[in-house]
Amino acid sequence: MSNKYKYLSKLLGRNVNSDKDISKYEVKVIKNALAKAWEIRNFEIQLYWKRALYFWGFIALAFYAPISILKLKQDFIVYPLFNKFFFITIICILGCFLSFAWYLANRGSKYWQENWERWINILEEYKYGKLYSTPFEQEDMTISKLGAGRFSLSRINIIISLIIIFVWGVAALFSAFNICSAHKFCMSIITLLVMFLLNLLFYYNVRGH
Repeated sequence: MSNKYKYLSKLLGRNVNSDKDISKYEVKVIKNALAKAWEIRNFEIQLYWKRALYFWGFIALAFYAPISILKLKQDFIVYPLFNKFFFITIICILGCFLSFAWYLANRGSKYWQENWERWINILEEYKYGKLYSTPFEQEDMTISKLGAGRFSLSRINIIISLIIIFVWGVAALFSAFNICSAHKFCMSIITLLVMFLLNLLFYYNVRGH
């Protein structure tokens, strides 16, 4: 059984082996399912950009905080280790965590968007053929470096989030290195372990099963 009929069988709740097995009533069910798939797919895209703005806001604030602390003329030492760089390190760890959460949110959004797009690819032929799943070939379109390009916007955001995670990680290690002159490498290793364990625990707690 092909993937097409495998998923049509799941949709209709019975085994379907060919188009001849599908009744007129079930064709209506498929067309309604197609409309709903389009609706949910568009809703997922809207949520995707709302989530992106949400994370960008928090990450921008986190980027601004270390700069504000460094601008302070006096250090606020409560204890020898609790200096400017200690608090900057904490903010960098938080920024790394938020960026990692954004990275996972990007991947999750892309998964569900592709899920509904695959349903559309299967269902669309019963209403308007293979319109959505058959894009024009590149040679049939005018493509230039300043014009249209077949790029994935969601994949671009995933790559950007990975770069920001790396930037936060480097900033956290640099800041931790300056907390205490007597234990530079020790503070950096502790910071690296905290970031790794925090993100690892978060990953295993939000991963779908």
